[in-house]
Amino acid sequence: MSRLGTIEDEPQPLLLTSYDKTSGVWLKLEEYLQQELDRYRKKNDGLLLDEIQTAVVRGRIATLKSLIALGADTSPGITPDG
Repeated sequence: MSRLGTIEDEPQPLLLTSYDKTSGVWLKLEEYLQQELDRYRKKNDGLLLDEIQTAVVRGRIATLKSLIALGADTSPGITPDG
């Protein structure tokens, strides 16, 4: 029986090549993601948010960090957790 499409299936990691990481599109996207991360961090730090709003903001921060980490150097000994 195939488990294709079930929630338990692990997605394949997205790996960017050195060329990808230096492309104009990635550099522009990375700059945008960093600006959004800064904006959401300020929102999280500066506003009185209820539990749900805080969870949404923290979820967006986590998502932005994971997208930015795609461009991190993943050489042995270096982790993209930042």
